[in-house]
Amino acid sequence: AIEIIVKDKKFIRWKGFPQGPDKERLLLQRKVEDRRREVDDKARALEEKATQMIRVSNLVERNAEMLQAGGGGGRKHHH
Repeated sequence: AIEIIVKDKKFIRWKGFPQGPDKERLLLQRKVEDRRREVDDKARALEEKATQMIRVSNLVERNAEMLQAGGGGGRKHHH
């Protein structure tokens, strides 16, 4: 009656030994910590991508302004 196997119709499945509440709590805490780390890592990566996007956008805008002012982007073409 410690429920280490489960019988479902003709199938018998190993369920495992019952775990105490302390072990289950520790497993859940580890999962939560892992998920928090994943979220933190993804948040940092997203912040980096947003910063890169802003920099590229600013560069495009500056280049467009230089072209309108006749600056030509600082490159000289020799023929």
